[in-house]
Amino acid sequence: MSAKHLSPSSFHCPPLTRNEKQRFKELGIASAYELAKKAQISGGPMQWELDSNEHDLKLYVSNVAEGGCSSTPYLSTITVMGTMSEVLDLFRFQTTEEAKEYCRRFGTVSDDAVDLYSIVSVTPETPHEMIGISWHGFKTSIVDTVLPRRDACLLIVHHAFEFNGKNVWVRCVKSIDVPCCPESPDFVRMTLYTSGYVVTESDRPGFVHVAFVTHANVGGRLGEYASWFIDMSSRKRCRHLTAIDRQINRASVYLLSLSVAVWSIQQENQLLKVWRSLLSSMCSSVACEEPRILTKPMCVPNARWES
Repeated sequence: MSAKHLSPSSFHCPPLTRNEKQRFKELGIASAYELAKKAQISGGPMQWELDSNEHDLKLYVSNVAEGGCSSTPYLSTITVMGTMSEVLDLFRFQTTEEAKEYCRRFGTVSDDAVDLYSIVSVTPETPHEMIGISWHGFKTSIVDTVLPRRDACLLIVHHAFEFNGKNVWVRCVKSIDVPCCPESPDFVRMTLYTSGYVVTESDRPGFVHVAFVTHANVGGRLGEYASWFIDMSSRKRCRHLTAIDRQINRASVYLLSLSVAVWSIQQENQLLKVWRSLLSSMCSSVACEEPRILTKPMCVPNARWES
């Protein structure tokens, strides 16, 4: 099967009624809370078991079935040095360039997407709040005979709220059905159960806790090695949380170097002011010019400068 891409004209989406928009909004907010609960290591609806501890990244698996699906849910967690605002800025993709940067940063497996409906739009006052419905086509890195291309109709939610006494922000995706996005003969429709990112204030000042949950039923008939590939792909997706730590550290180093450069210039200017004042107190005939373009002595008592 060739890598077919769909255009917005491939979908005919009639306007949603007010009640339909309200229903999707309520579903989106409920899904955000559901994801926050699923991301709890203990005390939540999932029974997570530690699978690996790789430096700062921890990877968990669960055997709790959802919706009759036998696929394995995965959870990864990491604590990064930074602020909620710094982490949330990494998830901005209101423009095409931001969307490309987001895909590059997190290595998303979606290689095609069409926005179908906007339920809650991003505003300058609420830049991290959004609910929308989109179609996504997913790429595979193995031959199509093993795992043909998949697609999904997704409810995508960005929502900030208080959970267990802490401020959290969630980017949640969840498969839904809408009449304008039926199954296509060019794709195998997959189901994404409530998955995504949960960003939480850490108990450690200056740190942020980030969790990522992925759980999907890829649908269709699977080849002999497909289960192994799905497990490998899910683990790889979980490990990409380290990209958040790298991006924030890179930004911090840049800001630190910029601050040092500004401080150095300020110190240089201050020393030059002191030097000029000292010369002025020592000499009654002083010529003061910008040091970087000075070609004459700064102070020549009782004499003229030769041209």
